[in-house]
Amino acid sequence: FLHQNLIALIRHLHLFSPHEKLVIGVSGGTDSLALAHILADLCHNLQLEIHIATFNHGLRPEATAETQLVGQLAETLNIPYTIGQGDVLALQSAQKLSLEEAARQARYQFLADVAQKISATTIVTAHHQDDQAETVLFQLIRGTGSTLGMRWISPCPYAPHLRLVRPLLTTSRKQLELYCAENGLTPVFDPSNEDVTLTRNAIRHHIMPLLATINPQVSSALARFADIHAESQDALHTTFITTILPHITQEGSKFYIPREQFRGWHVGYQRKLFTHLLEGIPNITYDHIAHAIHIGMGGVNGAIAQFTQGWQLRVMYDDLILEHH
Repeated sequence: FLHQNLIALIRHLHLFSPHEKLVIGVSGGTDSLALAHILADLCHNLQLEIHIATFNHGLRPEATAETQLVGQLAETLNIPYTIGQGDVLALQSAQKLSLEEAARQARYQFLADVAQKISATTIVTAHHQDDQAETVLFQLIRGTGSTLGMRWISPCPYAPHLRLVRPLLTTSRKQLELYCAENGLTPVFDPSNEDVTLTRNAIRHHIMPLLATINPQVSSALARFADIHAESQDALHTTFITTILPHITQEGSKFYIPREQFRGWHVGYQRKLFTHLLEGIPNITYDHIAHAIHIGMGGVNGAIAQFTQGWQLRVMYDDLILEHH
């Protein structure tokens, strides 16, 4: 059942092309074991070359044995594989990151390295419907901007020249658990998934079960919401690129925005302008953008709205100047 669904989905969304090389990130947990097993079954039918990559974050003593189990599975499936190892604690300390962010960065950089080594342009992960629902809640709680949830296809974190594909976004955790049981796959247990002091785990273990008492289908409802939001954002982006962006001129790191036109644009386009021009600049909040729009609409000559990382919007007569100072 999962096989047919996935083949239909891959073809409908054009997730992969024939003869494409894929790197599959496999941790040894339920989700990624199921993904690796399914794609190993489908790769001949879909004319894909797959390579399994598993990463030891160096955080738990049993992780070495777990990556070796993934290697054994790859050998059983007759799939080439790479086992990597990193020092996440050193990375965390050097770059002053949270443990989660350091682990994520180390993992994606390893996957990107494997992709480069085997000349692949696509990385595949096992994010599923429940992950999507948890991500939507996580982002809503934090008040994140225009992105909501994960996309089927997106640039790979820390390696945007690679595609990241998530073919399981409409598959539930229960379906994947059932698949593993039916196919004799034994997932490893990661105790860090039970630590409810981490926001994501608190959402999974406390908030999602509570919401499920109101709507048992809450995961699919939130995943649908993410899909609808993504489609709306795509439509907004397309119109923005053709009707708004041509009015912006750039000189070095300065962007000139004609003020009279800016005042006539819908607030959705005004907000999109700042998120687009400042894409990749960390910690820009709703309040930063709201203040910039306020200054753009009514600020006197010389008025300034501050962003993060030294970026600001400055009023200069008939122009708004977005600049790094």
